[in-house]
Amino acid sequence: MRRMEIMRWAMAAAMMVAMTASVGAAEVATNPMPVGVDEAGSKKWIFDDPAAQEAFEQIGFDFVMHHFWGEPKVAEIDRLDEWAAEKGHGFLINAENSPSGRAPGDPAIYRKPGGFFQPPDKYVQRCLASPRFLGFCFDECEHWVCNGTWVTAGRSFEPHFYDAEGDALDDAYAGNMHNLGLLMDRVFPGFAERARKPGSVPVVGTENVFPILQHLFARQGLVQMPKLLKETITPVTLAMAMGAAKQYGVQHWTSVDLWGVGGYPGHSPEELRSALLISYWTGAERTYIENFSYQGSLYAVEDERVELSDYGQVAREFIREYLPEHPRHIRFETFAPEVIIVRFPDSDWGQENPGPWIRRNLYGASNLVPDEDTRYWLKVWHVISHGTIPVTALNYNTPLGIPYRVLFPANNVAVYDHLAADPELYRGARLVFLVGKQVDPACLATLEALSEKGLTVVSTSRLAPAEMASVGPEGYAIHATGSGRWIVTNDVTLAAVRDILTPFLGRPDELRYVFGDTEVVFTTPENPDRVQVALRMRQSDPPDDGN
Repeated sequence: MRRMEIMRWAMAAAMMVAMTASVGAAEVATNPMPVGVDEAGSKKWIFDDPAAQEAFEQIGFDFVMHHFWGEPKVAEIDRLDEWAAEKGHGFLINAENSPSGRAPGDPAIYRKPGGFFQPPDKYVQRCLASPRFLGFCFDECEHWVCNGTWVTAGRSFEPHFYDAEGDALDDAYAGNMHNLGLLMDRVFPGFAERARKPGSVPVVGTENVFPILQHLFARQGLVQMPKLLKETITPVTLAMAMGAAKQYGVQHWTSVDLWGVGGYPGHSPEELRSALLISYWTGAERTYIENFSYQGSLYAVEDERVELSDYGQVAREFIREYLPEHPRHIRFETFAPEVIIVRFPDSDWGQENPGPWIRRNLYGASNLVPDEDTRYWLKVWHVISHGTIPVTALNYNTPLGIPYRVLFPANNVAVYDHLAADPELYRGARLVFLVGKQVDPACLATLEALSEKGLTVVSTSRLAPAEMASVGPEGYAIHATGSGRWIVTNDVTLAAVRDILTPFLGRPDELRYVFGDTEVVFTTPENPDRVQVALRMRQSDPPDDGN
């Protein structure tokens, strides 16, 4: 791609925002987004590589995600910190490529532990001694829970935080919660508290491939870093991560990953920029690109000179031109979803591709397998997306039968877990889907109370209040409750049900979010790889739903 072409579509996207970027500007301070890069796969670490340092500065990155090898060494942090201090950069530590990331947990401390990162206190304290230290990252955390800690190395299954083999689904969830909570308290004290304060670092985060378990992690105070691009269905992953962050009050970050179903790089430069735009305009506090120099990702050295690739040029122009020219005034803390899915974290995303990478189970246990209840939310997403997301799965690691696309339509959607009882979580909500294995009584009571005030709740018969559990001969039943209603059905894809829900679902060509009084709308009118953004004042009138 020539530089002129990059600039042409960059300017086109910029103009879409420029016309409306002042929305809310008088009331709210600007909210920058530092952009970093992941150095996984690099032949040399950045503190040993002058070419990498030059590329880092040319592009304008703020921080690096450092993938270390071997055991965690204080001396390596010394060198990383020295490099970071020279020009005021930040760094995170990622143990994905280290055996220490799979260190066996002590069964005298943890319940049925697997293997996970437990750095020694002197290592943690050395990191904390640096004002440039941003935190630790558990890479592809939910992937390891379900498919084993050595999944990317092709080895046999070994459990991650908790060995769920033989457990009931409730116990698998509780066991992971228990061990992760102990780990945070014992090894990472204070990190969870910072994760719940916007802008505060260092934190512990989880980088996620699949749209599962984000609420479990966020509940224990871990920042969610969902992967955009990769094999991701964008609105599903964002609904999970943003919903978990809102429900449990943790920061919202993103990771832009150039891996794809077809290998590396699996995405175009246009898709990279689209993912950066989506990160920025969904309020992410930070984002980072994976990878830096692996297979010449963002730069290469030619004739002893650093040459940025098309991907590197996109990153540079986004950081050095687009961000300064488009200050944002939205903040993630004001995210106000209008369509909400409530479900128990069962770890089902539609995994149906058994092999070295994917196991058809829940929580990594061979006795826990998907069923109609855990799979039901796939149908919900099919409806929410105007039929564009297949009912097959919610990630391209299960073949979907459609080409990869950055954007699917969805209308301001978040996912909460089964404990979401605080009425404030539903302020502004118009439609709630209650699905899955279970719901906490307090959450159910909140939904019943809100339906009296106008909320529409769509529930399976399994989770509906007892007096509404019948679906009737047509496959659904409508129960009026005050000024709201419950729609009870075990097949949300029924044509009659979809007709009722259509007014809530927004336009079939838009991915839309609301932050305070501002609507952020993503579209791809010219090229499916090329996202455009528009901001507008929030529409105050509810949809004409025929209620």
